[in-house]
Amino acid sequence: MDIDLQSVPTLDEVAAAPSKVRGLSGPALAALAVKAATVQGAIAGAQAERLLTAGAEQAAPEQVCHEPAPLLTAQQVAERLALTPGQIYELARAGKLKSSRHGKYVRFSESDVTEYLAAATRNRAKNELSSSRSRPTVRRKA
Repeated sequence: MDIDLQSVPTLDEVAAAPSKVRGLSGPALAALAVKAATVQGAIAGAQAERLLTAGAEQAAPEQVCHEPAPLLTAQQVAERLALTPGQIYELARAGKLKSSRHGKYVRFSESDVTEYLAAATRNRAKNELSSSRSRPTVRRKA
């Protein structure tokens, strides 16, 4: 059974009148959810890129700063990403989050944490979009 996309309200219409979703069929609700997830992923990606751009602009001052950027502990990174320190260490061991070892201590730079967050946001948006496209067509029993 194919969905008549004309009958699916736009996100603007739903934002203006949320009651429009009450009478929609299951496939129409799924199509609307896919639209919302796509928009949410695009917004999150744009926010992450804006953070990266703002960070790059701030990192290029007119005078050269000779002090190294402060390094973060796993606990500090965990608080920023809403994860546990153990999960942060696992991301570092897997090479997904860049880190540096100082003796027995593992530290993370602010820029590497921001880079990881932006990459994770882009990957999540890409995965949501690809999983929404691979849904099988729902067929009714005769």
